[in-house]
Amino acid sequence: MSFYWAEASQGSRKFTVLLEQGAPVVALSSTIPEYFNLHFIDDSDFIDATWRTQAPFTPLRATDLAVPQSNADREFLVGLSAKHERDLKHWKPATVGDVIFNWWD
Repeated sequence: MSFYWAEASQGSRKFTVLLEQGAPVVALSSTIPEYFNLHFIDDSDFIDATWRTQAPFTPLRATDLAVPQSNADREFLVGLSAKHERDLKHWKPATVGDVIFNWWD
């Protein structure tokens, strides 16, 4: 996997925190990571807390992770990690989330 993950809960709600290995970005999933079953979600409290506490990572929104990539997205990904440029050419992923949070070799 290209990311670390941890299960978390808020009251009775459970979710997974995803942290990319090579870049300071984080996202949330409503599912525990299994081969390509991530369902990205947003949580405004989590996003607000990362900004308020000046966390050393940037939260990514579900809508930005799940849509087809634009040229600006590809530039963002290559800026995050040189590895992403290789992955974009080789694996031809469909979304930003597929590039950042994946199970490739």
